[in-house]
Amino acid sequence: MIKRKTIVTADGSTTLFDSVSGEHYHSMNGAITESMHVFIENGLKPAMLRHQKLKVLEYGFGTGLNTLLTFQHLQKLDVLCEYTTLEVFPLNEYEIRQLNFWQTEPLSDLETIFLRMHDCDWNSFVQIDTHFSIRKLPVDFRNYNPALLAYNLVYFDAFSPSSQAELWTTSIFEKIYKGLENKGILVTYSASGLVKRALREAGFRVKRLPGPPGKRHMLFATKENPI
Repeated sequence: MIKRKTIVTADGSTTLFDSVSGEHYHSMNGAITESMHVFIENGLKPAMLRHQKLKVLEYGFGTGLNTLLTFQHLQKLDVLCEYTTLEVFPLNEYEIRQLNFWQTEPLSDLETIFLRMHDCDWNSFVQIDTHFSIRKLPVDFRNYNPALLAYNLVYFDAFSPSSQAELWTTSIFEKIYKGLENKGILVTYSASGLVKRALREAGFRVKRLPGPPGKRHMLFATKENPI
């Protein structure tokens, strides 16, 4: 049985500690701070330079923080988004209610949207707002095969390679590579040598970028060669 405990991080936003993996869902140096830096500033914003409608694929819905931050940022700019996210261990209602993201900047007043994202049906797109639809899939990362050229941007947010190395493999990244458009972007908080090698073996061009507080680096990968 999965046991998860709510913890407040350094920037005042909450995360969960998962006793099975022995890991936190987000950085203790700041959950919102980390997600903003890795996924919004270095993933979403570069992808938006090329698209007025985005198709995003997230590996690891988890608390829903990355999804909510994406929604909030695109809502301000009136950019359309189809957001697909994978999760095999969804939170229960009590765990969802313990999170405080909508009580903190920049997500104030988004409680209704956040709860709708968690409560909506699985396996098909659900319209959350006029500009944003979400499809939650209860699929193991290893079993998901993205459609060819289906996505512009991938958030890779599994637990760390040290606890779940089987989710950071060349075979998984090869599937993602095929599912990305040419020049498509993958971002992840991890900068481990194992992950860099796996991404490069899958065909990605990989760059290390400055990481969020508490981490020296993160990874930014692009698909440079058409299938």
